[in-house]
Amino acid sequence: MRARSARLLSGASVIAVVAAFGAAAPASANQTVSGPLPSDAIVNTETDWVLINANATVYADANGDSFYNGLNMNAPTDALQVDSSYLAGAITNVGQMLAANNAIAVQAGSQVDGGFENTGTLDGGQYGFALDGDSSIDNGFLNSGTINGGVAGVFLGLNSDINGGIVNDGTISGAIGINMAGDWFELRGGIDNNAGATIVGTATAAIQVNGANTQLKGGITNDGTIQGQNTANGIALLAGTITGGITNNQGAIIEVTGVSNTAILINGATFNGDITNSGQILGENTSALGINITGTSTFTGNIVNNATGTISADLTAVSVGGTSFTGNVTNDGGILSNIGNGITANGTTFTGNITNNELIGAGGMGISVVAGTFTGDIVNNDTINAGTGSGIWVDATTAFTGNITN
Repeated sequence: MRARSARLLSGASVIAVVAAFGAAAPASANQTVSGPLPSDAIVNTETDWVLINANATVYADANGDSFYNGLNMNAPTDALQVDSSYLAGAITNVGQMLAANNAIAVQAGSQVDGGFENTGTLDGGQYGFALDGDSSIDNGFLNSGTINGGVAGVFLGLNSDINGGIVNDGTISGAIGINMAGDWFELRGGIDNNAGATIVGTATAAIQVNGANTQLKGGITNDGTIQGQNTANGIALLAGTITGGITNNQGAIIEVTGVSNTAILINGATFNGDITNSGQILGENTSALGINITGTSTFTGNIVNNATGTISADLTAVSVGGTSFTGNVTNDGGILSNIGNGITANGTTFTGNITNNELIGAGGMGISVVAGTFTGDIVNNDTINAGTGSGIWVDATTAFTGNITN
């Protein structure tokens, strides 16, 4: 666990600046709160921007807020920037915060003890919300409004952390919806995307974890929609350690709409937990995949497709390749591939069983095991429909220790 530097709880002075640069220039409505003297909670009255900096300490009001915005803001840089400061309460937005750069940025060793809540709109040219530079939020991150960013809706950066998880009841969108890109970032409490909520990535991924030594503790639970559009994957876990698995509940969708993308991609991360699907995991456009575990990933857990679940792809629906996989793949619903295989284990060290209790339908092979080492059984208790290949295929190059039961 990283040791966090102690915040200075000595104070702030408050400077309100309203400047008019000539009769023809618009007024600038902004406020700066600077340390070291403490400040009362801020109920925003400015329409441009608010800066909290220089070791400021901002108390919480009776509602638990240190910063509250109910106005329409339109900032030339950041609408709210918290820089090297301490907020004893929450950041709450019920208004509209538009910014050329970041709608909200918490950075440079800042600490927000009361959490974050958005029921309005955050829209930044770069990020809707950015947490970076050894900064932290306690008591969770809750969105029931709209958060959008040109680069990412939510950016989680270097050496920072959130305690209490991310809960989305609204819309989070950007080229990357939620981007855990910072080395040593820790998200404790996972990501919950609730019923009716949407996380969208338009270019890279809806949810991406790619910071070295990043830790996502609590996994990802989806009851709404996680969608990768255009060139974006759905969930992309590319580095760090994920604990708690991925759960896609009944009625929920994890999907990609573009060509050659993947609904759930694990490539380079250490994954401890199950992928459990009771809803839909879809990669049905040309050359798209459903679940792809590949690269240098280490996967410890199970892939479970429940009776109400569908995993459907144009290429392989469930692919495990070039990785270490310890666990079982169990199908009680539908695993479907248009032109590829239903389930593929290719060049991997696979320790566990593959069991079909319902339907695998594939344009290629139903279950394919090629090269690598496979220790376990392959069991079919219901239906495997294969198109151009075998229902169950174990290549001669595979070191196979186990049984095949049909």
